[in-house]
Amino acid sequence: MKKIMTKQDFQLQLPAPEDSDLYFHSGGSSGEPKISVFTYEDYHRQMEVAAEGLFAAGLDPGHDLAMNLFYAGALYGGFVSFFTILEKLQCRHFPMGAHSDYKFVAETICKNKVNVLLGMPSYLLQLFQAEEKILRDTACVKKIFYGGEHFSPSQIEFFKTQFKVEIIKSASYGSVDAGPLGFQCQHSSGGVHHLHHRLHDLEIIEIDRDEAIRGNEVGRLLVTSKVRKGQKIERYEIGDLGRWVQGPCPCGRTQPRFELMGRTGDVFRIGATFMNYQVLLKSFAGELNYAGAFQIHLYPAKGLAKESLSFWFDKNLISAAQVPDLEKYLFQVKELNDAVKKDKTLDYKIELVDSTSFTKSAGSGKIRGVIDHRLETKKDH
Repeated sequence: MKKIMTKQDFQLQLPAPEDSDLYFHSGGSSGEPKISVFTYEDYHRQMEVAAEGLFAAGLDPGHDLAMNLFYAGALYGGFVSFFTILEKLQCRHFPMGAHSDYKFVAETICKNKVNVLLGMPSYLLQLFQAEEKILRDTACVKKIFYGGEHFSPSQIEFFKTQFKVEIIKSASYGSVDAGPLGFQCQHSSGGVHHLHHRLHDLEIIEIDRDEAIRGNEVGRLLVTSKVRKGQKIERYEIGDLGRWVQGPCPCGRTQPRFELMGRTGDVFRIGATFMNYQVLLKSFAGELNYAGAFQIHLYPAKGLAKESLSFWFDKNLISAAQVPDLEKYLFQVKELNDAVKKDKTLDYKIELVDSTSFTKSAGSGKIRGVIDHRLETKKDH
C-alpha cells in the first residue's frame, strides 16, 4: 500500500510551468499558507463538477437570483471559485464578496430581491445579526449555501424561524489543494455529503493507525484525485475527520456518502486527556439554542498553576445569567468533567466576548475552533 501523502509532501512537488496556470493560497486555516497550483483545464473541470453539486443541493439557475458573499483577495479561492461555479450554471448573481459594510449588503439584497446567498457561516451570521430588521421584514432570502465552516442546528433554526429561510445546505465540500470533494443533495443534512466520484477516490482510515475503519467508525480522510495535472494527489491526508454513511440515498444517486466529523485539529490534548471541539459544541448548542460563535483557547501551565482553557461565547447572543446552564451542559462531557472536577488537572473559565474578538483565519475569514496558546509559548523559548 502506498504511503500517506502529507501537506509537506504535496508542497514539495514542483509543477512544470506548463501545468501552472492558477495559484491559490493553501493551508490558511492552520499553519503557514502555501501555494496550490492548477491548470485551467483542471480548474474548469472541477468547477463544472462543483456546479452540478450545487444544483443537486437545490440551486435553481432558471429562477434564483444569487449573491456571492465569499471572501476574496490574498490568493484565497472562495469568491473566485463560486463566481465560476455560478457562471457555469448561468445563474444570475451579484459578485459582492464578504463586504464589511453590512448595511450596504443588506440593502442590496432586499432592494433587488436576492433570494440566494452563498458564503461563510460566520460572515452570514454577522450580516443577519447586524441588519436583522431589514432582512427579517423583507424575508426575501430563501436559500443559503455555505462553505468552509458548518452551521450548528441552532444556527440553522435561527435563520429558518427568524428570517423564513427555507433551504440551508453546503455549497460544496472541498479543500484548496484537492478541489471540490463532495456535495449535498436535497436529502442531505449536517455534514453528510456525496463524493464527487468523477474527480476523486476516498479512503477513511483510523485516527491512530493507518488502517481502514470498520463500519461507521470515525477516521481520517484520504483523497486520491483521478484527473489532475501538475501536482499529484494520492492518498492525501486533508486534515478532516469523517465516517461512511451506509445504505442508499433517497435521492437515487449512487455516489458514496460520507459524514464530516470535524478537523483533526478539533481533537486536542490538555489536562492529561483528549477532548473534541465538536463534542463540546454539541453538549450545549442544541440545549440552549445558541447560534453564535464558539471558540476554545488553550493556555500553558505557569509555575504551580495547571494548564487551563477558556471557552469564548458571543456576548450579544448569550447572557451572564445563562453561564450556569453553559457550565452544566459542558460538564456533561466526561473528559472535561474528569479533568476539572475529578482529577483536578485542568482549570477553566467562560468568557463572553464581542463577536469581533474571535480569532479568524487571515485568508478565509473562518472562525478558528481551537487556539493553542501553548504553542506560542514554546516558540518564545
